[in-house]
Amino acid sequence: MSESEYVSSEELFGAVRAAEAPPQDDWRPPLDRLIAMRPFGHKTISINQRDTDAVDVYVIAVNDDGTYEDVGMRDLTWQFVMRELDKSTNEVPWVVGTITKKSRAYFLVPPTVDDLKRASVAVDQLIADREAQENAEEPF
Repeated sequence: MSESEYVSSEELFGAVRAAEAPPQDDWRPPLDRLIAMRPFGHKTISINQRDTDAVDVYVIAVNDDGTYEDVGMRDLTWQFVMRELDKSTNEVPWVVGTITKKSRAYFLVPPTVDDLKRASVAVDQLIADREAQENAEEPF
């Protein structure tokens, strides 16, 4: 589990959606790597003494074999990626894609069908792992 804010399996639950074509720390999501993101809303953060809009988002990186790396809660400030995250719903809260950089802007590239399947497997495993952890922590 990441060292960031804990998010329960219930909060993470839901289907994934594909991104359509076109933080408060030093974290940058890996470029050209499949990720799944679960937004939790907008907020304002300060970067270089300037207030900036951001999306509070839970991130996992998806490996080629469908396993995941838990990145945790992050603040994401890239306008074009934020627009894709705004398309998530309660029924389909996860947004999947690959972040690329063109010039100075970041974009979320839609996944292939195989990428979307791998991301769905990874999200399901994250939720199952969270549920198992929560059940193990419950006192009898």
